[in-house]
Amino acid sequence: MTDSITGLRVGRQQALKARHRQAIMDAALVLARDSGVGGFTANELAERADVAKRTIFNHFSSVQEAVFEALTVRVKNAVASISGALPARSESGADLSELLEAFSHAFLEVELLEPLLEVAAIVDQPAEQSEAARWMGRILFDVTSPLRMVVDDRAPSADPLGKALFVQTILGVLAVSFQHWYLETGGDDTPETRITWAHVVSASFAQIQSGFLAPNSIQTDSRQD
Repeated sequence: MTDSITGLRVGRQQALKARHRQAIMDAALVLARDSGVGGFTANELAERADVAKRTIFNHFSSVQEAVFEALTVRVKNAVASISGALPARSESGADLSELLEAFSHAFLEVELLEPLLEVAAIVDQPAEQSEAARWMGRILFDVTSPLRMVVDDRAPSADPLGKALFVQTILGVLAVSFQHWYLETGGDDTPETRITWAHVVSASFAQIQSGFLAPNSIQTDSRQD
């Protein structure tokens, strides 16, 4: 009986800690969008998150860490949603070309623009560039491992080098597609620009799937004719 009560108490404490951590990260993102990553204090964050100031430092070393940890979670969740949209794993596994095709469809099925726009709204602030660059490297590092696990599970017999390149290709498609879309649309999230997003993503995957030599080869053949 005592063990049961202790277990319930520990469970409640862990749930409370998780709620506090999430509240701090959510509040940090709101404040960072309004004032910049370094534009608010721990007291202001505590008030916004409705927690004690000391609670912030039980979870994070600084308010800046709270912001970028929140961004890390957003991007990791986006990548997880892509993985969740993939077809069920076959018994024999897929080859990398089949998996690339599956990822191309998954990119269009899940919500990616909202978390990416949230990241861009913060890291694009001029005052935050150096700090943002450091954290963007960490974010990409943190999402590489879970993505590699998905590729290992879905294409177990693929060459390790090929799988490593595949993971970086998927991350590259995500980053470059968003950058291209952002420059073309100004980052306005509307039904029309979401159509543009779908076109950019499809074109990015089509380019990767067809390679970069085919157009040149076609031009060479036409000149010979």
